[in-house]
Amino acid sequence: MESTELMDSYPWKWWKNIAAQPDFANIKIELVDILHFSLSGTMQLQSTPAEAVPAVAKKAVADVFTPFLPPAEAAYQTAVEGTLHLPLSATPNAIASFRNVIQLANAYRFDLITECVISAADDLDFNLVAYYVAKHTLNCIRQLGGYKDGSYVKVNKGVEDNVLLHSCIKDITAAEVLDEAQYIAVWNQIMTSVYDAFQVKDADRRDVAHWVALSKKQ
Repeated sequence: MESTELMDSYPWKWWKNIAAQPDFANIKIELVDILHFSLSGTMQLQSTPAEAVPAVAKKAVADVFTPFLPPAEAAYQTAVEGTLHLPLSATPNAIASFRNVIQLANAYRFDLITECVISAADDLDFNLVAYYVAKHTLNCIRQLGGYKDGSYVKVNKGVEDNVLLHSCIKDITAAEVLDEAQYIAVWNQIMTSVYDAFQVKDADRRDVAHWVALSKKQ
């Protein structure tokens, strides 16, 4: 589903303005959502007894799907076992690429989907880790606001909650979120920015230490 939503951020439908620019801001959000599900899928597979893992997940990529390709006249380079067609700034390349990602999901190849997201972030030159931390924080805020029971309001005054994330991380660099000496402080800074943007009470805020401790209990 996230891949189809990502594709809708590109002007590929012939009955619309195909000369329009892709919505790269939303593409970043959708890529982070895809990463969330690919990591979750990988963890689920790893915790599944070998005999219960779907047979298709054990097959070679070439045996489980035939990749979609951009039109013959398109210029592109392939990545991640022929799944991605770069650059993803070109609509034909992106549509073929994320149709392939959907096929990978059907084959339970979440490991390759994760590689695709990382490669896509590099190609589109955006801070994947910062966006992931910000979106994780937003997901927690959604749960606090009643997302599960349907009472959460996702759009306020015409602005979707995802849109607020862009400004929360605009000054954060990829080097900062990966630097061993400071990444925890930077991640906490991102979380605080998101909490502030949504006016979350101090009592409901969680930091990196909380999530690390929780993960160790799993």
